[in-house]
Amino acid sequence: MDFHSSTRIRMATAKDKKSAARPSAPRRTNTKQASGNVAGKSAELFPKAAAEARGGSPTADSILAAALKHFASSGFDGTSVQEIAKTAGVRHPLIHYHFGSKEGLWFAVMDRLFGELKSNFLTLSEVTMDLTALQTLKLICRAFVQVTSRSPERILIVRHELWASSPRLGWLLENHVMPVHRFIDGVAERAIAEGSLKPIPAPHFSHLLIGAATSFFLARPFIQKVYGIDSRDAASVAEHANWLVESLFDGLAVREPKGQ
Repeated sequence: MDFHSSTRIRMATAKDKKSAARPSAPRRTNTKQASGNVAGKSAELFPKAAAEARGGSPTADSILAAALKHFASSGFDGTSVQEIAKTAGVRHPLIHYHFGSKEGLWFAVMDRLFGELKSNFLTLSEVTMDLTALQTLKLICRAFVQVTSRSPERILIVRHELWASSPRLGWLLENHVMPVHRFIDGVAERAIAEGSLKPIPAPHFSHLLIGAATSFFLARPFIQKVYGIDSRDAASVAEHANWLVESLFDGLAVREPKGQ
């Protein structure tokens, strides 16, 4: 089973967040069939990726940026509309005008955050059709590092929702987190089927990749104080991606026996 054979997952809009359909179980197909279907099936996993990544009006963008900071640092329950408005430099009725409610704003923030990541993955699926699954996995690692370096707040907000077991968690998992994991897991399964990756279980692989890719940026203040570098500096980001790919896949890639 691979990511090319995953069934359509509808991404809920701000108006139908609570009625998003639960993803269906993916059906099994063979690698040859899947290889000709990359872009189409990935588009089904990420149907709104480009729209979610786009900006809106300058006022709405300012509100989204302010909300991102507060939701990441204090969580949904610990953040007030008044605090967001003050940080954005707007009157708080404008938040209701653009997003309807604090919850509507939270949904819009998550659409924006995951929209960039899913847009990158959709592009990868379209440009890696002639690459092996292992080569694609390495590019996924690099893309995940780059996107996370620009918006590590995504991980913090997801953690807040997980710790609180919030009523928004189900929507977040079904519409954003699960499609990303299914994409990564599908490529890893294809690499295992091709014989280029050791048969590491999906939960371990995805969390090794995601954990290593994100912790470097979440620990930015610590790294600055202890090591004197900025983990979000372009050179540091590239170096971290290089070391992640080398260390992760040197241990997991299947090596050809010597003499062959």
